[in-house]
Order: sequence, then structure tokens, then C-alpha cells
Amino acid sequence: MAVFELKNSKAVGDLPLQCRDVIKRYKDEGMFDIDSITDGKQEYTTVYFLMTQDCNLRCAYCYQPKEFRQKGTGITQDVIDSTMDWVSRTFDERKIKFSIFGGEPFLNFPMVQYLCDTYCMYRYVVTTNGLVLLENQAVRAWVLRHKYHLNLSVSISALRSVLGDDYLDKAQAVLDLVKANGGDVHYVVDDPERPGIYEEIIRLYEYGVPIVRVSSARHWDMVRDKNEQFKDLFRRIADYVYFGGQPKFGRSQWDIALKNNIYRKMKGMPLKDVPPTFCGCGYLYLAVNNKGEIYPCDFFANYPEFKIGDVRSGFNDTAFFFKKMGEWIDELYEHCRECEVCFDGDIRCCPRAMCLAENYTVTGNPLKPAPNHCWANRIETATYEYIARKAIETGVDRFYYKGRA
Repeated sequence: MAVFELKNSKAVGDLPLQCRDVIKRYKDEGMFDIDSITDGKQEYTTVYFLMTQDCNLRCAYCYQPKEFRQKGTGITQDVIDSTMDWVSRTFDERKIKFSIFGGEPFLNFPMVQYLCDTYCMYRYVVTTNGLVLLENQAVRAWVLRHKYHLNLSVSISALRSVLGDDYLDKAQAVLDLVKANGGDVHYVVDDPERPGIYEEIIRLYEYGVPIVRVSSARHWDMVRDKNEQFKDLFRRIADYVYFGGQPKFGRSQWDIALKNNIYRKMKGMPLKDVPPTFCGCGYLYLAVNNKGEIYPCDFFANYPEFKIGDVRSGFNDTAFFFKKMGEWIDELYEHCRECEVCFDGDIRCCPRAMCLAENYTVTGNPLKPAPNHCWANRIETATYEYIARKAIETGVDRFYYKGRA
């Protein structure tokens, strides 16, 4: 029996050759081992400071499970200093980035201050729901003073749960801060049929927020039950961003649709080889918790078995993650017999494939896809295909590349 089949596709067999080749090459090159993290071949590595695992909101669409949210998990000065020492000893500092993360990082504001004031030579991105910023003018003032090396990523739709339907009116101080410091707002669509969603997203663009990221709530049954409605909404938004007059290049994460493999395949261009998971977990980014433990990502910090070292003694080359990932990669696609996500049945065209930690939570195997993740990928693939096809038909893609290298 074939272990990989796609309807309306020529990619039928025990595993498409191009999939097998990609997997073999990345295994041979040591993906998911210590050398792949520290050899400097990556364009950059991002270290996530888990400032706290506590949060002041309980968003239904949050990907972090309730077990993650713990009080008394604030990072300390000692952990910050030890992390920075470990980074300087381990990485090429020209290729390192830092993310201030949580939980809600501003619940541990003194340590956010300490990090940014003490190690002010680096640039940081703070991912926040914005509630502390909205309620505390002093915190907003401090963030504004650090605008030259502190960007914001605000999960703006989270504020509706505490501010009500007019939350965008009440959150203007936060939106102004994003405009001043740079960064983005992230709008997570929980129900694509809720009245006013499209208008709220368009309002964010017209307010002048630098980048508006829009995504589906990946962990609800709704992403399956209303899959077509999500696609319709996202196509409508894409029409506004790219095809309703002057294209808003640089203001949406969907710009990737004009340069990824779906676009390249439509243009008859050679496809880029990509890792079989399309996830930077464990080699493009790492997370450090309040104990100074190193994990492949913030989500995996829920699982002690995925600890891959600590900032005082470095990586542990016998860690479970490093030992098992090669076996898991061998099993990749054994679980995808009925996959219909990939454009033209080509795994290199999958938009983001899977979240290893979410898969582990749901299926017990990082490379056995969680069903809702696949349903979310259907939305993403359809959106990218729609943008790429319409851009080619209308010539918008030529406008995008005009003046670019």
C-alpha cells in the first residue's frame, strides 16, 4: 500500500522521490543535532527569553496549553546574564536575534527592563497581548524610549475578550506604540463568520500599523468545520492588500506568496529545497526558561524530556530531542496517506507543514501531524495559491519585483 498519496496528483508511491531526497539530504547534513545549531550556516538563530509562563489573559485560541501557564516562573537577572554569556560563547553574535516572550512578558517588566537596558547593543522583539501596555502609561513610556532597539508584536484580537467589541477604539494607545516602535499586530480569526472581522482588519491597515499579520485559530474544530469560510475571508483580505489599488507590499506576512515555492512553480522557476518539517524548532530558534534550561522552542518547554541543555553548561548532545529526531524524520509522511494540502502534490510547496510541539501534544510524535494543523494548512495553501495566481495574472508580481534584486 502506498504510504503517500495525493488526489489529482502524480505524486503516488511509497514516497515521492523529491520528498525522499530532501529528507535524506537534511539528515545527512545533521539537521536537529548540535552542529546544525552552532555551525553558523543558518542566516540567524533566535533565542527566546521566556520572561514568565504566566499570562493575564486566557485566549481560547492560544496554542500554549494550560499546563504551560504557571505563576512563579519569572526569569531572573542571573538567568539573563548566564544566557547572554552562553550566547557569546556559543554563537556568532552577528547572527543572533532575541525575542522577549511568555506567557505575557510584561508581567515580568523589571526583567524586561534589565535585559534591554543592560544588553542595549542588541535588538529585541516583544510578543505581548498589549493589556499591560494599555493599562500602564509608565510601561508605555519606557517602551517608547527604547524604540530604536525594541519592536513590538501585539496579539491585538486578544483584547476583545476584556475590552468588548469596541476594543480597537480603546486600544489606540497600543496601536500608536506599534507605529512608533515598529513591529506588527497579529489578528487571530477565531470565527470567520463573526460580523465585523473584515472591517476590523481593514481598519488596522488604514490606521497605519506597519505590518498586520492575519491567521486562523489553528486549534479549534472551527478551522475544520468552517474551512471554506476561512478561505473566503482570507481571499477577500488579500484582494484589499494586493489587488484593490496600490498594493500594500511589506505590510503583510502574505508577501511570502510572491516568492515561495507555490509562486515559483506557477512561474516555471526552479523550486527551493526546504527542510522536511519547515519548522525552525531546535535549530533556527531556541527557548530559555526561568531555570536557564534550553528547549527547542517555547512550546516544548512544557515537556522536561525535550530539555536540550542549560545556559550554564551548554547543550547536552545525548538529549532526547537530538537522539530521536532522526528516527522521527524517517517516519515522516508515513502518517500522511490522504494528505491534500500540498500544491500539486509537492511537499516543497507546503506553506509551513507542521508545528513539531503541537504534533507531540496531540499525537505523541513531533512528525505525526495534528489534524487541526493540517486543516489550517489547507487555508494557508489556498491563500498563497490565490495570491500567487492572481498576482501573475494581473502583473502585480512584476510590480513587486520592480527595483528588487
